[in-house]
Amino acid sequence: MQNSVSFCIKALHTATNKERALVEAKTAHAQWVSIDISDILKYGSAVREVYNFRSTVFAIVASVYVWNNSPSLAFDMEPEFLFDDDLWQDRNKLSIERYLVLLIIQKQTDHLKKIFKNDKFKTVFLEYEDVYLSSSNPDYIFKSDSRVFVKLVHEINIYCRMITGKDLM
Repeated sequence: MQNSVSFCIKALHTATNKERALVEAKTAHAQWVSIDISDILKYGSAVREVYNFRSTVFAIVASVYVWNNSPSLAFDMEPEFLFDDDLWQDRNKLSIERYLVLLIIQKQTDHLKKIFKNDKFKTVFLEYEDVYLSSSNPDYIFKSDSRVFVKLVHEINIYCRMITGKDLM
């Protein structure tokens, strides 16, 4: 189980082995979806880490689905991870950020618009909303800190070149 997740993380990070990553993502998804959330949550904080790990796995799997042009599979998984504010912190935040970056690169603007209707989410990930809106509207005036915005655009352009061979904007 962990090997599938580790493989997906590495594949996403390096933008390589896309097809195998999809196979591994499906394996990880099947293994973790069989774990009942109610069983995890009834045991309290001791197993909260398992729940958080499960949510992180789903974010990684969803990212692989988006990367492999299967966004509807990813969208179906979002309730399992996207608005879990425990994932919006520290190292867990990276899984959500990677997911957003892939949605931006894949130009899933209608779906991104729905995601950013959640004000709490929007506050935490404002710079990502700014990038997606700027990528679809050159006249958009971003609201996030300019240094953070420019750095994020640069990072997304590097990743976008790895995936598509060209800059996002």
